[in-house]
Amino acid sequence: MIITKVILTDYGVYGGRNEFDLTPVQDRPIILFGGTNGAGKTTLFEAIPLCLYGISAADRRITRAAYNKFLAKKVHRYQKSAIMADSASIVVQFKFYHNSKETEYRVERSWQATGGHIIDEQLNVKKRTSPRASFKDLDTMEASHWQSFVSDIIPKGILRLFFFDGERVVEIAKEGAEDVTIRDAFKSLLGIEIVEQLHTDLQVNLTRNLMGDDKSLQDEITKCEVEREETTHSIERLRERLCQRQAEMDLLSAEIESAESSISKIGGTFASDRDTARTRLGEARAKHEVARRQITEMCSDALYTALIPRQIDLLLKQMDRDAAIFQNKAAANTLDGKIKELSTILCADAGLDDNQKRAVQLSITKFARDEMYKATVEKPVFGLSESQATSIRDAIHRADTVLLPALRKEVKALVECDREITTLESAITSAPAEDELGPLVSRVSELYLRQGSLQEEMNHTEEKISSNDALLSHIENKLRSLLNKAYKDKKTKEQIRLTQRVQKVLEEFIGRLRDRKVRLLEQYLLDATHTLLHKQNLIHRIQIDSQTFKITIYGPDDTPISKEMLSEGEKQVFAMSVLWALAKTSGRPLPFMIDTPLARLDGEHRTSIVERFLPIASHQTMVFSTNTEIEEPEYEKLSGYMTKSYMLAFDEDTGSTSPYSGYFWGEEIAPV
Repeated sequence: MIITKVILTDYGVYGGRNEFDLTPVQDRPIILFGGTNGAGKTTLFEAIPLCLYGISAADRRITRAAYNKFLAKKVHRYQKSAIMADSASIVVQFKFYHNSKETEYRVERSWQATGGHIIDEQLNVKKRTSPRASFKDLDTMEASHWQSFVSDIIPKGILRLFFFDGERVVEIAKEGAEDVTIRDAFKSLLGIEIVEQLHTDLQVNLTRNLMGDDKSLQDEITKCEVEREETTHSIERLRERLCQRQAEMDLLSAEIESAESSISKIGGTFASDRDTARTRLGEARAKHEVARRQITEMCSDALYTALIPRQIDLLLKQMDRDAAIFQNKAAANTLDGKIKELSTILCADAGLDDNQKRAVQLSITKFARDEMYKATVEKPVFGLSESQATSIRDAIHRADTVLLPALRKEVKALVECDREITTLESAITSAPAEDELGPLVSRVSELYLRQGSLQEEMNHTEEKISSNDALLSHIENKLRSLLNKAYKDKKTKEQIRLTQRVQKVLEEFIGRLRDRKVRLLEQYLLDATHTLLHKQNLIHRIQIDSQTFKITIYGPDDTPISKEMLSEGEKQVFAMSVLWALAKTSGRPLPFMIDTPLARLDGEHRTSIVERFLPIASHQTMVFSTNTEIEEPEYEKLSGYMTKSYMLAFDEDTGSTSPYSGYFWGEEIAPV
């Protein structure tokens, strides 16, 4: 069973419609509810059994008047307007699995109120057989039987074992009432209610007084006995067939596992992706060619300059030297003309004759030219023009800043492509050939087809067994009724004798069943204590008396240990272990709901509950906690096992609680 959704409308502190999606995901069974005291955790916790069982949800019997008064108090009152809602309702949706078939049920309990008094309570039960279908009323029974139907699906006595109340655990531990808890739960575990009903039926039969030994009645009894025998034999044959098919199924599963292992060993996993690998190889080769072309184009450009940095450095220095030579020559030419003008001016102002002037001019010119010769005697190496030199410098700069980084990128891409091509070519080459893998794949497909056919036959056989079981039950009920009629005219003493014999057989049956369940409970309880108690060697053996249900604990030396020797935390953990063991003994796959699970526990046992119990308690575990129980360290430990968390926030202004996704810590709080 999985509870998929709970909807509260104007119930308790929950104003308006409040929907909780509780469907867990695989391997994450925990749904966490957080809230401060008074925020509505217990209200939500108690709403589920109230929806399912109504007046019988209480642990003790109450009158209809007291129940109506209780319901009236649960109708939400809006604080701002001080107005009470007209009605309230609880909806519980759950999935139930029977004979490998999933059915989802929707149970809605609603009631209307006026002036603080209940007017009407309604129970509505719907179901659907697929998630896409809509819910429809149960069409196989009258509405007056819906409550019995729900109680038959989920017996109240069993469900109580899966609802952990931390305060109840504390009370059990404080009072040492584990044996009382076991005794109260055992009727539900053993189905004793059915046996007690049979006792009642036997007593009723004794009070009837039908006379006569009618032949037609005897004929009808004989007919029923023949039908019972035929039906019993039919059930036995069907069960034998089911056992045979199960054995065949086990062999078939082993053969499938072996064939799939063979496929895996020869590379079947890769062979199944051969086409994908070939496509990837083509893409890798195309990328390789693109990268190669890019590198070739870069190398045909000025990139070569980046490959000889020392020579390029010498080139740039010589180009700088050549530019200086050109500048010196230009300056010398200009200076030559200026010197001639200077010498003429000097001679004119000095009062010299023509011969003296020529001598001075020759002397000045010779000196200036000797000095300029020294500056212009060096010749340029390359003889480049200014535009040519600029073009070369730009090409070298572009190679360093643009082409070289791009080359590194393309070379890296080329190397990665080479690596991918090598890997894919090797994998494709080593993959098994189609003619080697094909027969194995065909064999596995054939085996799966046989498995599906066999499973379908087994399901059909199980349905026939279930149908025949129902028919046998009907025949036995009818036969019992006929026998009662037939024996009414017998002496009362004979009736009493037969009744006592039947009752003795029933008592013997109950005794044997009780002993077997007690032994099973002992083992589950021992396993639970070893899981939850941080002292692993504290308890060696547990014994439970089949009559009184008194629990005796034995230590490592197999001597009894008084529960008084346990610490308060150990007593609480032991009480929780009792409830957990009872739930496992029931054999029912039901969800756990745990309110205040860490109440008054010490640090070591809190850690034990969080790490060893909550993640494995059930396939669906709903935990209700305050921020002082599941604190940030515990939240972090549970987060890997958690489907979702809800934060229950009470608004003082409106006087109502609203659910939010998130928790005190962790993901951001957001409205649901």
